[in-house]
Order: sequence, then C-alpha cells, then structure tokens
Amino acid sequence: MTAPAFTKGDRVTLITRWNSKAVFTVRNAVVAAAGPKQMHLIDAETGEEMGRNYRPSHQQPSGVCLFTTSDADALTMALEMSAMWKATELLRMHNAISRNPGDVGYERAMRKQIADLEACEPAAMKYGDAVAMIHAALANREG
Repeated sequence: MTAPAFTKGDRVTLITRWNSKAVFTVRNAVVAAAGPKQMHLIDAETGEEMGRNYRPSHQQPSGVCLFTTSDADALTMALEMSAMWKATELLRMHNAISRNPGDVGYERAMRKQIADLEACEPAAMKYGDAVAMIHAALANREG
C-alpha cells in the first residue's frame, strides 16, 4: 500500500467539476485527517467541514487535489481542466450516438445534450463565488 500524498495539517487546493456545463471550482482546504484510503477536508476560508470521503491522493473522482497554490494558478488550471473535460465529454457523446445506430429517440436526446454543452464556454471560479451565484438565483426566484 502506498503512503497518502497528503498528511494532517497540509493546506491543499481542490479543483472539481461544479456542474455539467463545463464549470470547475477552486476551493482551498486543510487536511484534518488522512489515512491510506480516505482523507477529511475542512474549508480553509470558512472552517466548514467538506467531508471525509476524499482520496488521499492527487486524483479525485471529479477533479484534482494539489498542494495549495496561488488562486490565479489554480483558476488557470481549473479553466484548462474545464476545456479538457468539455472536449472529452463531447467526444464521449458522439461515440455514444455511433454505438447506437437507428435509435432515433436516443440520438435526438444526445444531440440536444451535445448542443447544450457546445453552447457552454469552459469556466472556472472560486467555490464561494459559485455558491453565492446559486444563493442569488434562489433569492431572485423567491422574490
């Protein structure tokens, strides 16, 4: 078994996919605990518990975890990841259509998803900004 990439007290930057529209977020955290199979992260800015189910490695299910870097560098990396994710996802969708020839309903649904994703620009933002946008959208809907 390999040793975890991170140990308790390390400051890390988590870059993850926020939604299915090619938006990635950057969030700074502190490793509260790290074992061989999982680690526990706490938001470095708010103190909010982020969860205990992170892998103690750089690779995460929907992004990466790095030793803390500047926000500008992290946002640049997140934007690059967003563009790569979008290209990979479009390729996956086109391949899915070619594997299911003759299924008109499936093809129509996939082509709509492709058009929706093609209309989105790759984007990166701080996690707090993404949450603030959601709260503002909910407040506008209620008000």
